[in-house]
Order: sequence, then structure tokens, then C-alpha cells
Amino acid sequence: MEIKELLATGSHSRWLVRTSTDLMELVQFTLGKYEKYLHGDCPAVVDLWDKEASQPVDEEDFSDHLMRYMALDLKGVIINREVTIRRKQFKEGKPGSRTDLWIQVIDERQKVLTLCIEVKCNWNSSAKTAIKDQLVEKYMSGGTAEAGILLLAWFESPNWAQNDGRSAQSKLVWPTKSMAWEDLRKQAAQFSNCGKPVASFVVNCEAQ
Repeated sequence: MEIKELLATGSHSRWLVRTSTDLMELVQFTLGKYEKYLHGDCPAVVDLWDKEASQPVDEEDFSDHLMRYMALDLKGVIINREVTIRRKQFKEGKPGSRTDLWIQVIDERQKVLTLCIEVKCNWNSSAKTAIKDQLVEKYMSGGTAEAGILLLAWFESPNWAQNDGRSAQSKLVWPTKSMAWEDLRKQAAQFSNCGKPVASFVVNCEAQ
């Protein structure tokens, strides 16, 4: 049975992940489940909004929330936050590299497969170039990670406090969620041609 069929049945057996593409498909499946978890009958999306201030949590808090869900859902998969994969060598030298989510699994041959998730929220202007500048050129260069996903958390609400500048800034990056999806999908397809699978995923974090 192919991994897509197994994912459709909800199976997360570790030994079924044989390639970096398999690992990416597994993670994308879990991200889809996470989005449903956010908007189910008892919506967890409220965890991502400060109700008193009527504004979203920051990127770090969102990444922590996502990691907790993935750790519960992906048994047998190693999920780490803020992993330093390349440290700064000199005081005035190039900055080091620290990932948002670093996911690893051991395949049938006892080889470690690694996937990196770079997390951005929709008000962060660096999300426009993060696939190239961070995911590919930092975390996937030199054979460090075999696959990568740019994850965009899309926050929107009619009740978003107007004194929170992130609300207006978010519309300057991408005016709509569909435009963000299309732009990031094209970028991911372009860089996947370089030999390692790259994907994008936009998580709906909208609140009413």
C-alpha cells in the first residue's frame, strides 16, 4: 500500500516513511489535521488569540502550539523547536542558523531523514522570500535537511484590534489568503526542481 493510501486511513506507522518525500507528505497530512483541530466543534484557534487584547499571539507562541499538536499526533517522529544547526563562528561573522521546527524520522535502513519547517505569520514581510532566503539557502544547504516546508499562519478577524499594527501590515504582505497560497506554491515548485522537495502550507488561523 502506498503512503498516500495509508495517510488517507490515518496510519502514522514510522517504518512507512522511506524517503524525504514520504516524510513531507506525512507532515503535510498532519498540518491538515491541525487546521481542522483549530476550527472543529471546540475550536482550538482561540488559543492563538489574546481575547482581552483582541490580537493574535506572536510567531513563537504559534510555533509552540503547532509543535505540541504535532508531537501528540506523530508518534515515533522526533520534533524539536529552535534547533541550532549552524552556530556563529566569529563575533563579527555571519549569523548562525536556528530552525523553527526540525523533524526527524529513522527509515527502514536506519537512516535519519530530516525535514525543516520555517514558520511565518502573515504580517511578517520576510515570509515573501523565506523559502529562498531561509528554508533553502540556510536550512537545506549543505545536505543538512532533505526536505522543507514554509508554513504561513494566516491570521484574520473582524475583531482584530486596530491599534495592533500587525493587522494593517498583514495586508501589505499579501492582501488575501488565496494570493499567499498561490505565490508560495509557485515558489515551492520552483525550488523543488533543485533536487530536494520543498512545499508551502498556509494554516487558517482566522477568528470570528
